[in-house]
Amino acid sequence: MNGKITEKDAYNVAWKHFEFHAKQRLSLLQFYLIFTGVLATAIVTIFSLGGLYSLGIFLGILMAVKSLLFYKLDHRNKLLTKVAETVIREFERKFDFSYDNKYLDKIKVFTKAQEIPTEPETKQVKNIFTFPYSHGRVYKIIFVIFGFLGVASFIVFSILQVFATI
Repeated sequence: MNGKITEKDAYNVAWKHFEFHAKQRLSLLQFYLIFTGVLATAIVTIFSLGGLYSLGIFLGILMAVKSLLFYKLDHRNKLLTKVAETVIREFERKFDFSYDNKYLDKIKVFTKAQEIPTEPETKQVKNIFTFPYSHGRVYKIIFVIFGFLGVASFIVFSILQVFATI
């Protein structure tokens, strides 16, 4: 082996990089949702049973911190996925389809995907519910909602703890 790689090898490396981090993002979200579901169930159970407010405070803090950490991990995976997407788009730009140009735009999946808007512009979007959000935006909404639920749980259980000691 002479240490040289072909364009096909380079493309395969970029694709594997993209595939790995895209799958990692999905696995991370699945684990997050399962873990958060368990925490939310525990928080609701503690609230309905009464008492154990200190545990509720701890679980609220845990949920908020966990949401922040998972958001940061997802953000890192998103950036790594974007690196691979950029490389793959560069390969798409270089592909030679001179034998049949009718497929040129259709096969450039990453280039086409980049053209889809992910930020709503008020003049174009009349309904935020029908706008195509990116995975990153949806993930962020999920992390923020559960992060705020963790903070709210912390506040509620702290107040209950104070009133329980009076």
